[in-house]
Amino acid sequence: GILLTGAPGTGKTLFARARRYAPSILFIDEIDAIGGNRAEVKAGHVGHAEALALNQLLIEMDGFGKPTDRPVIVLAATNRVETLDPALLRRFSRTIEVELPTRSERETYLHRRLAAKARHEVSDAMIERLAAQGQGMSVADYERILAQAAVMALTNDGVLTDALLAEAFEQVTLGEARAATDGLRTARHEAGHALIMCATGSPPIYVTIVGRGNFGGYAAFEDKEERRSHTRRDLEDRICQLLGGREAERCHAA
Repeated sequence: GILLTGAPGTGKTLFARARRYAPSILFIDEIDAIGGNRAEVKAGHVGHAEALALNQLLIEMDGFGKPTDRPVIVLAATNRVETLDPALLRRFSRTIEVELPTRSERETYLHRRLAAKARHEVSDAMIERLAAQGQGMSVADYERILAQAAVMALTNDGVLTDALLAEAFEQVTLGEARAATDGLRTARHEAGHALIMCATGSPPIYVTIVGRGNFGGYAAFEDKEERRSHTRRDLEDRICQLLGGREAERCHAA
């Protein structure tokens, strides 16, 4: 990799090059690093140097906004748009939200990435399962999983299998597996979750009693519609699913 480093404000060279090669497109990744709200300077959350860099950026972008037959189009990316200075936001004519991939998009992505690998034995069923489990995950998350899986495949003569990919998924999303302290109790607990999931119309796609991170085990289900909003019934069903494990333990104790 390449690390670019330098004092604040050295981006002026970048803008000069953009003008030199115009018409051109100038892309600024993680613009929040220098585009933070200047009102935060007084609060101590944004440094004076960063504020100076932002002022220079605003001046440069004003110059790009003038009509010309050799335009410079500025594209920027951030995952913290709420922290950007209002004056900077006004310099952009459009704001486009890049949404997280849908289930079908996650599945397509995994198929394409694995197709590029010369040696793998990953089944379509495993790809479908990991795509279903990945609701709320980004492409970067899957890249981390595939990178971990590639390392693990070295122990199998470089061949990636269903088991290795599934283990990589869980290691990245939940953490390393740890020894179970009470397997029977965990099994009852997760069975309670799974039973209520089935009763409420959301059958689990994966259940395990292997402890990872802060979880003694877990049961995962897929929200097939990947909705942004939920009805009261949806929320009540989810509460019942979450309490199902505890209720299963209570019923057994009784």
